[in-house]
Amino acid sequence: MKKIVLGVLVIFMSTTVSAQKKEAIYKKLAEKSCDCAMKKGAPNIGEAELGLCLFEAINTLDAKEMKVLGVNKDNIMESLETIAEPIGIQMALTCPKVFEGMMAKDEAALQNGGAAKETFTNSGVVEGLTVNEFKSIKIKDASNTVQEFIWLTQFEGDSLLINGKVVKGDKIEVVFTEEQFFDAKTNAYKAFNIIKSIKLL
Repeated sequence: MKKIVLGVLVIFMSTTVSAQKKEAIYKKLAEKSCDCAMKKGAPNIGEAELGLCLFEAINTLDAKEMKVLGVNKDNIMESLETIAEPIGIQMALTCPKVFEGMMAKDEAALQNGGAAKETFTNSGVVEGLTVNEFKSIKIKDASNTVQEFIWLTQFEGDSLLINGKVVKGDKIEVVFTEEQFFDAKTNAYKAFNIIKSIKLL
């Protein structure tokens, strides 16, 4: 009986310690994300920019911290989906102003009938896939212009990329939006093409 009680206590204590470690890491990530968001001009930033801040914050974790949160360092984007909510809760406590702009934009969108950002379409031959902070795909269109498109969020047709069904030389169509992000290399805001859907032609 004593062994059973002791076992239960050990499990309870280890679970409590694990929860405390997670809480501390979430707080650390929230603080780093808040700092990043403020540098990008919060509260006047969008969800995509905030997502970049979360991604950058997670990349600062060491191997032990990633293990505590169950983060797969080889697929941080997938892991981000599972831990974004607790980080967001901590951010709401740490820097509530960061969310003011997004809440105002959401309210304005609802008042305007939920107007979405303008999308564009381009098609061409795949020049290659690259991996930096995020995966991106380059295509050469009919005018021989090479454009780069960033894989930032889930989109229709992403399984083609996930399963390696798109390779150099394939012809594809890309639907995308233009987003302004801060480029640390040039120390200025730059327009990036964010993929919304792709399909093979």
